[in-house]
Amino acid sequence: MRRLGGILLIFALTGGSAGCGGGDEPRLLPVPDTFVAEGTSRLSDPFGDLEIESRELPENAVLVGAEYEVALSRYGVASELTEEAVRELRLRGQAQAAPWLAGNGREFLMLHLTEPEQPKRRLSNRFPEAAVLVDGEPRKLGETALLPNRVVVVSVPAGADATLAVTEGGQTQSISIRTGKLVGPSPKPLTPTSAPPGADRPVVSGSVRLADYVTVARRDPGLGWDALIDVDVEVELRRYDQKRGAAPDGALWAYVSVKLHANPTRVKFKIDLSRSLTIRTAAGQVLRVPAGTTLTVPNFQAPGSTLTVPVTWSEAFRVPAKTRKLSVTYRTRATVTEDDGRKAAFERRDTRNTGTVTLK
Repeated sequence: MRRLGGILLIFALTGGSAGCGGGDEPRLLPVPDTFVAEGTSRLSDPFGDLEIESRELPENAVLVGAEYEVALSRYGVASELTEEAVRELRLRGQAQAAPWLAGNGREFLMLHLTEPEQPKRRLSNRFPEAAVLVDGEPRKLGETALLPNRVVVVSVPAGADATLAVTEGGQTQSISIRTGKLVGPSPKPLTPTSAPPGADRPVVSGSVRLADYVTVARRDPGLGWDALIDVDVEVELRRYDQKRGAAPDGALWAYVSVKLHANPTRVKFKIDLSRSLTIRTAAGQVLRVPAGTTLTVPNFQAPGSTLTVPVTWSEAFRVPAKTRKLSVTYRTRATVTEDDGRKAAFERRDTRNTGTVTLK
């Protein structure tokens, strides 16, 4: 009888759910009001296929700085983001499993960036600081948030606007996500001097592709992650630079552009480019990457590709006009983090680490 009484007491305390097959499903909790997440999509309308309400922004919804240019393509709104939406938009930055709920009186405001139709600026090797302001409170974005095809999602009060704010050289420009109009006073970007006709065309150019295999050991039993990091280096010699003017006699400006991408894995590489990449002219001049320059290779994949979305770095150097060959060496120096934010160790496997750029 005591045992039967104990069972009846437990049954009463649990509301009788034991006799009804397990009770209701656990209720989903909304994301925090300070929610922000970033993703990527190469589609012209990444929200349409997901049946998310969206609108195209005006063609002049563009922010132009001294060394950056970003175009706002579309914005979307939703009260819930399904597992499919989170997967298709490759959203990161939120530990809570999908679906994501905005919560009572709130909604998700989503922004898609694209390539400007007629770019006027080269992408800077130092990304400007970017944040989304909701009710005047900033939510900081990652260092690659302004790259084309990026998606930004924030939680806002239903119907409220948010602004994308970009800070460069201590000056901030802000633009409305819902209207694409500049918000508040914005500094005028630096006006480059006019180049003589044909002066900004490459005199000679060349490129090389390097690669590095790295292995990340898993914490639990099983196989680790093998990653192939591809490194494309392009060099152009020009007589004129918009910021620096004409090259001195006997010299040219060497425009160096570096593009990194890797096969998708469950880890993220934050590569110290200044320690990983060495570029040297045949005469021994080192085209030095500034100390502290890092590039984060994300672990998500571009649609229809076996590689991740590439990240880029560029800079101009003064070199002798007779320069025709440069040696390039790449050896990965990076910090690696898993999806849960824990750091992981990795080992390199040398392969195609050294090459030559021949300028023609």
